[in-house]
Amino acid sequence: MKAEIIHSNKTSLMPLLILGDEQESLIKEYLNSGTLFAFYQNQTLIGASVVTTKADAVYEIKNLAVSPEWQGMGYGRAILNYLEKYYQNKAKTLIVGTGEGSDNLIFYQKCGYQLAHLIPNFFLENYDHPIFENGIQLKDMRYLSKKIAD
Repeated sequence: MKAEIIHSNKTSLMPLLILGDEQESLIKEYLNSGTLFAFYQNQTLIGASVVTTKADAVYEIKNLAVSPEWQGMGYGRAILNYLEKYYQNKAKTLIVGTGEGSDNLIFYQKCGYQLAHLIPNFFLENYDHPIFENGIQLKDMRYLSKKIAD
């Protein structure tokens, strides 16, 4: 897998990013302030991620998406591992937000991320439509964190 930082025409990856975050207006907000990574396997775009600076030595993974035809093959974990190594010399902690009851919550926990805090009603107040995962309407944003450097 090859990674590339995208500096221009970031919205060209919107069809992929919308898989990781259904609210296009939010993506556009953090896309401008974040670092956009595109991930390729044999010249084929398989995934993307956006990471922003949250605080001194804390970076937030705002979006991590894998194309549907490449899901379930370990690429999500490979992208997360890449980001952890990339930010190891810049950050002490990576954080990520996701909904309760989602497969993403389980995924991040399996990758060593631990529940840090939650933002009540985040999905209800920031999305223009209800978001459902596994038959559960997402309401609260669960933030998880992982220490990646001392």
